[in-house]
Amino acid sequence: MAIANTLIVITLALKNTPLAVIAPWSHERLNILHRVAGFATVIFVIIHACSYTAVFGLQGRLSRLTELDEIFGIIAGFSFLCVAFAGAVVRNWWYELFYYLHIVFWMLGIVMVGLHQPEPSKKILFLTCTAAGIWTLDRFIRLIRLAINSANNTVTLTPLPHGGTRLLFAKPPYGAALANHSFLWIPSIRALEAHPFTIVATNPFEFVVAAHDGFTRALHNYAVHNPGASLRASVEGPYGKFPNPRDHDKVILIAGGSGASFTVGVALSMLEQNSGNEKSIMFIWMIKHQTYLAWFSEHLEILKSDPRVSIHIYVTRPSTSEILSKNTPSTSDSFSRSTSTTSDPEKAPVARLIIPLPMPTTDDEKKGFSSPIESPVSPLDAADPIDDFSIVYRRPDITTLIKAGIEGVPSNQRVLVMSCGPQTLTTTVRNATADCVQPDGPGVELHCEQFRW
Repeated sequence: MAIANTLIVITLALKNTPLAVIAPWSHERLNILHRVAGFATVIFVIIHACSYTAVFGLQGRLSRLTELDEIFGIIAGFSFLCVAFAGAVVRNWWYELFYYLHIVFWMLGIVMVGLHQPEPSKKILFLTCTAAGIWTLDRFIRLIRLAINSANNTVTLTPLPHGGTRLLFAKPPYGAALANHSFLWIPSIRALEAHPFTIVATNPFEFVVAAHDGFTRALHNYAVHNPGASLRASVEGPYGKFPNPRDHDKVILIAGGSGASFTVGVALSMLEQNSGNEKSIMFIWMIKHQTYLAWFSEHLEILKSDPRVSIHIYVTRPSTSEILSKNTPSTSDSFSRSTSTTSDPEKAPVARLIIPLPMPTTDDEKKGFSSPIESPVSPLDAADPIDDFSIVYRRPDITTLIKAGIEGVPSNQRVLVMSCGPQTLTTTVRNATADCVQPDGPGVELHCEQFRW
């Protein structure tokens, strides 16, 4: 059972999985099934090892465990245990360490299994070679793509406020699409690593990366010390599948922090492919500080200029100076006049909304997608933010916003709610969207994008 299960585990782990052809999921959506199948395999290995050890003990033949083929089996068993430990514990603590442990012990384990049962008649060797061959083929395909896309390709790095880095590539890979993700390889930063990031724009080919640790922190530090640097780079992909926004009459996009890479890409894609129609886009973005607006300033200007898009930006951790500097009588008067004419949150006025409230203890955009760097880390932190957007200085009520966005949509139309952010945000969006599904209401579909690497 353990050996047969390795074929399932490997198939679910492939980036270029054949399941993508027959199922509406990309590799990242299949990852949870890969993990379940992997843990099941380890359970089978434990049962197998304990059963044979007990049998040898009852027969008085424990010395059998010192034979070479049994030693290979013991090494294989402990290798798979290390793979499981890395996936269950190390993965949430230090992803890059988990990745190396995962790959190294998987390769060691599958080789040891083949040596443990090398007789062709038992078919074990055939299954292990098949599993190893499938995995190697996927790696070879990805390597070829990296090599092809590296030809005459460079990336220009620009530091952004609060740990952000903008990456502009000289050329995109074949099939690049907005809001999909690709694996980036920049040998000057990390020669043996390729990391996935969401495509923000395709002309030019652009990514916005938030600095956390490891590769992203090294990338941002390099950009800060070498702004505008051009480095040799390559891209592998694209990957990702999600519902087609063009099939819906209204799309509600909700993002926390750098999750806007996905929602900005979706919005821009809709504007490019649906010019002239009446589809409606509600764009909601939660950020910790106002200077995060510089991350997507040009793209927000494009969205703001289109009458089909309503933009709602919430600053959850504004500094006192931000609130006081913007809380002027003229702004307050403008806000009062605007709110007297409309109560629809989807038709928010362009004037700045200043609502100084007590700071919340938790934020929906706090974890996962926002950079943890709170102190200024680049000269651009002092740059003036965009002044033409509706900004609310508090934590938003996501449930109310979603319900307000869906209310009033005719029952013969369809609404798509798309979210990208930490688990707290996606859970709130899921629950709120589920509450909006009514028998006599519009068709409602939900898609939550959350990286699991």
